Amino acid sequence: MLGCNGSCGKPGDMASKAKAGKRVTWGVINPSSGAPMATHHEEETPAEKMKMKVTSVLNKLTPEKYESQVEKMIQLIAEVNANDGVDGAFTLEDVVNAVYEVAVTTKKFSTVYAELCFDVSKSQLNSSEGVTSLGKSPFRRQLINKCQSEFDSLLQEITNRRKDEKEKTKTAEEMQREMATRKRAVANIHFVGELFKRQLITEKIMHQVLRMFLSQKEVDDEQLETMTQLMFTIGKQLDTDKAKEYMDYYIKRMKELQNSDQVSTRVKFFLMNVIELREERDWVPRNEEDAPQKPPRGCNKPSPVPRWTSPSPPISRPSNIYVNDESAAPPPKNPRGQYPDL
Repeated sequence: MLGCNGSCGKPGDMASKAKAGKRVTWGVINPSSGAPMATHHEEETPAEKMKMKVTSVLNKLTPEKYESQVEKMIQLIAEVNANDGVDGAFTLEDVVNAVYEVAVTTKKFSTVYAELCFDVSKSQLNSSEGVTSLGKSPFRRQLINKCQSEFDSLLQEITNRRKDEKEKTKTAEEMQREMATRKRAVANIHFVGELFKRQLITEKIMHQVLRMFLSQKEVDDEQLETMTQLMFTIGKQLDTDKAKEYMDYYIKRMKELQNSDQVSTRVKFFLMNVIELREERDWVPRNEEDAPQKPPRGCNKPSPVPRWTSPSPPISRPSNIYVNDESAAPPPKNPRGQYPDL
């Protein structure tokens, strides 16, 4: 019979420690006896418990469980706001950071997390306020700040690495880090595009981002790939009569880049796909146009498209598309045919 050599503790000790607010778990093996040892943990703080609850909701958030989980998230955020942060250690900013992180690391469900952000932001408005007042939501403000800081950080990292590449050869570790940065940048911009489709980011900001990508003097494959991802995500929503001059310029510039020797073949294919998507397919991706609609069991009608997978915004867009930004009026036409200033 294996003994514990006094390290496992007695049943009475376990009960007393449980009453004292400590968790007791088993699993660490005593190297001398081979028996499991008891590991004692201090009781989680309110901030740690809240973090676990938020993480649990985010991990369970799927299209099938969306309605139930979003209500839990709204309640948790209301609790955090009511207490001005839990123990001052878990605040609304921490909730936003958790939502953002899972949205960019699980790109497949980023549309679901964007819908979550919209519903949470809308829940913080008064009943008399509509979607044009989303800018008043504390959650929305924290979310935009997070996206902006992450966007700036990724661009700076890409710029710094490009300077270093001219001086030395990349190691395997540096190549892995570069790939991770590229994937995160693409996931970030895709999530930003989904937020725009739900009116959490203004149209003016989207045009500023696209202009920044396309007006770089030094061509960068990573930034161009990120730009094409944004166009895939929001091109249909941006391509309106008011923004036709902008969109014509974007396509013209992409055609120029497609013929540039400074652009890799891989990115040229991305550019070609965007150009084709607008000029030949009216922003309808091949997988959406060609995929058959599968009717549910016992029904001959095609199943409805969930709101977070629809190519159109899930809510009706107001007449003023430059929401949340009163100074962002559509610019006048430029008679010289040059790209207009934003």
